Amino acid sequence: MSPADPSHVPSVSDPPLTLRTLVTLHLRHKRQTCRKNGKPTRHAANIQPKLERVLGIVITPDALYDGRAANCAAGRDLATLPPADLTCADLEDALRIIGNRPVGRGGKPLKLDQLNLHRQYVLGMYRWASSRKLNLVDRSVYDRLTDTDRVTPGQTAAVESEEVPPVPDDVIDQLVTFLRRRSATLPDNSRYQRRMRRGALLRAIAIELMRGAGMRPMELVILRPVDVTRDPDSGLWLYRPPHHKNEHRRIDRVVVLSEHAKSLVDEAVAANTHDGAQGVFTFDQEFDPKTRLFPWRSESYEVARGCFAQAMRRDLKAAGLPHYTPNQLRHTFATWAVDRDPEAARNQLGHRHMSTTMKYVPDRRVAAAARLFDGGPTRPRPTDPTRPTPPASTGTDDPTPWQLRLTAD
Repeated sequence: MSPADPSHVPSVSDPPLTLRTLVTLHLRHKRQTCRKNGKPTRHAANIQPKLERVLGIVITPDALYDGRAANCAAGRDLATLPPADLTCADLEDALRIIGNRPVGRGGKPLKLDQLNLHRQYVLGMYRWASSRKLNLVDRSVYDRLTDTDRVTPGQTAAVESEEVPPVPDDVIDQLVTFLRRRSATLPDNSRYQRRMRRGALLRAIAIELMRGAGMRPMELVILRPVDVTRDPDSGLWLYRPPHHKNEHRRIDRVVVLSEHAKSLVDEAVAANTHDGAQGVFTFDQEFDPKTRLFPWRSESYEVARGCFAQAMRRDLKAAGLPHYTPNQLRHTFATWAVDRDPEAARNQLGHRHMSTTMKYVPDRRVAAAARLFDGGPTRPRPTDPTRPTPPASTGTDDPTPWQLRLTAD
């Protein structure tokens, strides 16, 4: 019987619980519970490398600056440590060591937000282990570990993530024009050629729809005509994605479509009906018996989202434009919408918290400071009463003795 079983009664023969065992049990729990549509999500795969980095930390004796040094002459191996013995100092030391190590192919340190996720996932594991259902660790241990400080800039080699900019409107207009012109000029003598024409047109529609509605890329690639309905009370067109980011939280997702966005959907429907019904555009029967509008036909919407990103990268390169991602199209809409109405922008973007929406507020500090000097400097230069008053100009360019003395000062 597993030690994580709540009905299990500890005995003398049970092996001692270590931090490595606790991580193994926690990852097993995440694989069983973090599921969407009956399939495991990527959450367990995301937290596994971060927890394993913490397990691989051995704190050297010279770093043990507190009471831990008395019992750890050979260092402190976190993997073999009993979970109840982990301290805030252990976790802070582990974060500093990880933050100074090169990670990945480029050999660069982690970003600061990724580094602090190690702390968040360790605390989440202890919260799970200290629940009344399991009681693997005393609740006081989790309460004590919550006092662990987050890593701040300058403490390690980790740097803050760069801000992801939105796609400029002129770049979007150039890309859409390029794709529509390409769709209109490609030959249509064969079924394959007509499919290439239709693909270019649908990619142009997808990019315009992302900018005009602000939906997530995953919500775009699974869009079906049956999911777009008109609200009888307001008369607005509403899109309810069959799957979305927060569906496991029982949160309804509704995307309001403007008249222009609805016309784009109608144009995509017309493009798909050209040359007969195409089986390659049909979603897998296990999940969706209806027809999707856009030509990313993998049964996995995560793979379809990746195909959308690859297609956009190829189109930008072919058009001679800088690289952007589909998520940055969403940023373009969010930056525009949050200026008009932050609460309406939050609902349209599907954010749970207003703090997430306010991240899209553009930084106007430089523009605000520049307004102080519109029309030239308005603040008079302060005068020093101890300095002599300069004499009237003689009309020559030669410096006067007063100017030479002022320069020497």
